[in-house]
Amino acid sequence: MFSQPRKWPRYVLGAIVIVFVFKNPTAAAHMVNNLGGLISQGATALSQFASALHLG
Repeated sequence: MFSQPRKWPRYVLGAIVIVFVFKNPTAAAHMVNNLGGLISQGATALSQFASALHLG
């Protein structure tokens, strides 16, 4: 609908993330670790699903 997307929400979100990381770095590190675990779990689930499709 818009010809050019508005960029200020991205900057606001980035600033909030930066402030959060500076305020409590351990919580941010835990969140990053959890996100990495979720991504790897999703990747293994996708690969298992694909292999099941090939076997069936």
